[in-house]
Amino acid sequence: SRLSDVSLDSAADERGGAGRRRGTSERRASSPALPSADSARNRFAFGFALSVVAGCFYGVNFNPPQHVIDEARRETSNPVHSRESLDYVFSHFCGIFLATLVYFGVYCVIKRANGQRPQMPNCVAPAMVSGLMWGAGEISWFVANSKLSFSVTFPIISSIPGVVGALWAVLVFGEIKGRGNYVLLVVSGVMRLFAVVLIALSKNGL
Repeated sequence: SRLSDVSLDSAADERGGAGRRRGTSERRASSPALPSADSARNRFAFGFALSVVAGCFYGVNFNPPQHVIDEARRETSNPVHSRESLDYVFSHFCGIFLATLVYFGVYCVIKRANGQRPQMPNCVAPAMVSGLMWGAGEISWFVANSKLSFSVTFPIISSIPGVVGALWAVLVFGEIKGRGNYVLLVVSGVMRLFAVVLIALSKNGL
């Protein structure tokens, strides 16, 4: 009869509506929640604070060995410490390695406290290769400090990696696009290289 057909159709519509609502709720539950504005600001502030701390460590990491070298150079006879900068590379690297172990230990403790298992990300192998490259650069930096001075080496070593990073951003990752950005990048790179040359020549009083 018509009443039975209508009741069957309404029941089917109700089941279909319930299924659609259930599918929508499942999709909402499975989709990752977007971070709130407060969470994003907190993460930015935390990352900014860490970058400031890292910059401070970057600026003073040569001070202890250089202080010992300067003390040895002021001693006219029978210096207690070595005057050669390369003699301090091993102890310098040992301190960095021990500090890294401490940081990793703190990371593991925090993960365990939150009920999570510490994980080794996929970037471990590239990080080791990067560490080897950094070690070679750090040794060269020790030599540069002994031949020049902090006022010369720090601007040079702080400027050139920025140029290399900009080239990677253009040629590899495609982060910098547009003719205007290219022109600005070239102009800033040329000015930076020109400043580096002037800083290097200033050591000889030219």
